[in-house]
Formats: sequence, C-alpha cells, structure tokens
Amino acid sequence: MPPFEGQFMKNQVKLISVAVFYRNNAPGGIGLMFKLFNRKLRDQFKHTTDLYDKAWAESNAMDKADLIKLYFDQLNQHGAMDAASRSDEWDWLMVVNIWFLEKHGHLRPDEFNGCMFTYCQ
Repeated sequence: MPPFEGQFMKNQVKLISVAVFYRNNAPGGIGLMFKLFNRKLRDQFKHTTDLYDKAWAESNAMDKADLIKLYFDQLNQHGAMDAASRSDEWDWLMVVNIWFLEKHGHLRPDEFNGCMFTYCQ
C-alpha cells in the first residue's frame, strides 16, 4: 500500500515514517527522515503530495520539464546547505521532491536514492 496511491490508512495500517535519500553516497547528498507520529502530519504529507500531483496533472510538457528541473535544483541547493541553516519546512519540501521524482520515474531508486516508508498496525 504505497503512500503515493493516497491510501494512508486501510485496515488499521498507518504510515508512521518516511525516509528519503538523494545521492546519499556523495558530498552534498541528502538523507532525511520524518516520523509521522500523528494524524496531522500524515494528513500534511497526503495534502502536499496531492498538491504536487495536481500541479503535474495540470502541466503541459514544457511546464513538466520545468518542474522536474526545479525539484532537482532544489535538491542540489539543499545538499549544499549547512544543516543548521535549513528549516523543517525546507526539509519537508525535499521529502516531497524526492517522493515525486521517484514516483514519476525521474529518480531511480537504489541504495542511495529514493523513498522508504514505514507502516504499523
């Protein structure tokens, strides 16, 4: 039951954390984890991913190329930033960027790139 299908709770199963990685094996790589320990955070994740999906669905081919470039540019900018200068909101945006790029086939998941979701009953 992947979160990108919009099914965050089914049969008492809850998404409890999301971890994302982008070039985590190199300087400037990203490794982030958010614990979605309450419904508000799970709802926020679903709301944000829904907004990204809506923007994608409403975009033409040129706009889609611009979105992909923007998300990768933001990831590279994030990787170059000192951890102390980043906000939780900026980190959250990177989580959704990585989720989106993997979902749409622009980021190939491997041991250094992609998303990992944790569920519990």
